[in-house]
Amino acid sequence: MSNEDLFLSVEKAVRQVMHLLGIQEGTIKIQEYSDEVFSLSELTDELQDFVNNRERYTDDEKEELDEIYNDWKNSQYYALYWVEEYWMTSEGELECS
Repeated sequence: MSNEDLFLSVEKAVRQVMHLLGIQEGTIKIQEYSDEVFSLSELTDELQDFVNNRERYTDDEKEELDEIYNDWKNSQYYALYWVEEYWMTSEGELECS
């Protein structure tokens, strides 16, 4: 059996299991979560601080952080913290750590 045949066989089996379990591919909504070890949030700590405390920032900092914030939101990134900070796309792909 070739690697391609094996891949197709495994893919077919995964689809069958998904069907049996009633699992469908699609978009999921990420819910923020936090505990002592792990957290998932829409914004990095730096961006969350900026949103909560804009008055603490200079006009130049506000301009720069507004641009970063808008890029972040448009990219639909999430911040995953597990020992260190990771940036993830809305598809769950790691972008930065």
